[in-house]
Order: sequence, then C-alpha cells, then structure tokens
Amino acid sequence: MGQFFQNAAASFVLFSHLLCADTVVLQIDAGGYTLFAPPKASFNPQVEEYILSWSSGAGISATLVNKDGVRIKGPNVIVASGIPNSPPAVCYNSKDNAFLVSYGGNSGGGCAAFNILDGTGTSIIGPLFLPNAGGDVACGPVACCYNACDNTYVLAWGSAKMNGYFAVVDAAGHLVIPPTAEANCIIDVIAGFTMDVSYNSTENRYLFSWQDKGDGLPHFAVYNADGTVHIGSTAISSKNTPNAMVVPGCYNSRDNQYFFAWNDDATNGYFASYDAGGSVVLSSRQFADTVSGVNFGSINSSYNPVMNAYFLSWEDINGNVQFAGFGAAGNVVKSTTEVRNINGNMTYGSVPNSIDTVANSLLMSWFSLTGLGFYVISTL
Repeated sequence: MGQFFQNAAASFVLFSHLLCADTVVLQIDAGGYTLFAPPKASFNPQVEEYILSWSSGAGISATLVNKDGVRIKGPNVIVASGIPNSPPAVCYNSKDNAFLVSYGGNSGGGCAAFNILDGTGTSIIGPLFLPNAGGDVACGPVACCYNACDNTYVLAWGSAKMNGYFAVVDAAGHLVIPPTAEANCIIDVIAGFTMDVSYNSTENRYLFSWQDKGDGLPHFAVYNADGTVHIGSTAISSKNTPNAMVVPGCYNSRDNQYFFAWNDDATNGYFASYDAGGSVVLSSRQFADTVSGVNFGSINSSYNPVMNAYFLSWEDINGNVQFAGFGAAGNVVKSTTEVRNINGNMTYGSVPNSIDTVANSLLMSWFSLTGLGFYVISTL
C-alpha cells in the first residue's frame, strides 16, 4: 500500500509559534510491533475515553486511553494478521456504546471489511466482508462514520477501477445499502488516494470527499440516508495544484455546513466550506505553508461543536506535528502550534485527530519513520 503521502505567502498564512502542546507526547504500546500507518482515534463521551486503532505485523490492534492520555486497556489484537490489507479507520456508536473499525480485507478477493467492538474495545462482531460491486476490488483504506438517526454505519473506499464506493450496515453488521458507486468519481488508489466520509446529523445525509483524478481538484458529494444523490460530484477550486491523498470533510452541526481541507504539490494547506445546499461559504483559503511535501502527509480535520470551530493537523516540513483551529467564519481560534519530535522520531505521513467534546481537547496521533506510534492530547 502506498504510504500516506513554496511559496505563496498569502495573507492568510499563520506561521508557527513553535510551541509545544500542553500535554506530553506519549508512545503507543504496540506489543513490540512497529506500525504500518498512522493510528486513528475516536472519542467515547460516555466514559471520556479514546480508542486508538492501528495496523502492524500483528494485524489490527486497539487500545483505550483516558481523557488524559493514560492507557487503561490494550493493546488488543482485533483483526488477525493476514486478514487486513490496509490501515483501519474507527468511529463511535453513541446509542450502543460501540465502535466500528473499517479496513480493506484480503479475504474474498479484496473487500471492504469491518469489525464491531463493544465499549471496552473488544471485538464482538467480525471480521465481516462487504461484496465487491461488479467484482471491482476495494483498494487501500476504508473510511467510516456513524449515523445516529438510523443507528447505522457508513463505509467508503476507492476501488481497483478507480471508482469510489460506499455501503451502509446496521448496528449488528447486516448490510442495509449494498456497495454503491459515487457517480463521476475517479480515485487514483494505486497512488494511495482514497475517499473520506462524514455524517450530516441535521438532514440525515452522508458527505463524501476525495481528490479526483479527472480534473485533479478536491471534490465532494452528498447522499441521502437511503443511498440516493442529494448533491452530485462537486469540484472545489484550489489556488495551487492539489496533492491530497485524503480530502477530509467534516460537518458543522451548528451552521449546517461542510468543511474541507487539502494540501497542494508544494507545502501549502488550504480549507473551504460549503452550505448544505452546496454553495460556497468560504472559498479556497490558504492557512499554512508548512505541510510536508516529502511524505505527502495529507491534512486531517475535525469539527469541535463546543467552539464551533474546525481543527486541522498535519506533518510539517521538518517532520514535526502542527495543528491549528479556525472558527466557522474562518477566524483563527488556535494559532498554528508545533508539537516537537521526541527521541528523534520524525513523523511520517498524516496526523489524524479526534475531539474530546467533554473536556474540550484534541488528540492527535501519528507514526514515525521507525514505525513507532505516538499521540498527544492538547487542551483547546
């Protein structure tokens, strides 16, 4: 699998203050294994815990840490080595106090696959494999999110034929909507590009986002919960040529808006937002010129409803982690902040993040050139 892959000084660029986060960087106990890709996290507000999940020679593992980052359980191997062929994504089910972990599976000729975990991080369902539509094999990471209205999970992925697919399963893992292709979507999965998915809780709809190989621009589409199209494939303008393996989309539940972030083929990072009808709210805006152009580390984003703000995290040009926060109007709520390397372990690739909506803090996770996993929690 491909790794998670100057100089416009626009007025929007915020230069790093070179500050450390207010919490120490912690190393993931991976049971003696090195990681294959950045770990992903999801927050459980019922008990104020995060689950961290990653891929290694052991397969896919998970561990639980509390709101202060202290490990309280794990690592547990939840998917045996040989079954997954891509790193996992993870989302939280607020109704059942459960998690879904999604990934590409070797079984069944390369399918999108998943496990469902209970609140303690123990696998209770799976691995289960989704059928390949028309024999079109799933490739690379499989994104996921939770639909709180219908108590279902949505999975999204790219395929060998460069299509983008999504499917919906219920809380017991039964197929609700079979794999469905997003029309007019071309994803270069061979180069490591993939699709992201998030959920619109106001209108009960799904948001998909990706960089399209056809025109090279970030794209998004919105689908109804029954699998029908609400907004077809829509290009997002970019000031420079994008090179975003992932174009993360997140949903603003206060303003009923969608937010997107991406990096270009130099070292610049951008964001934009759209309303629920697909009209531009914030056009392409540069917010950083420090995004790694070596490892093509895509920017990650999440929405903080406490602050009505978006938080972005990325690998910088020096192999450190950086993050910043922006209000719904594009105003700065957290200046660009650097989390320095520890023990010389340079970051490699993207830096996923997850919001603690109770303590109002941000967990960021990454892995290094040496395959070690790290995370940090910063109060916002």
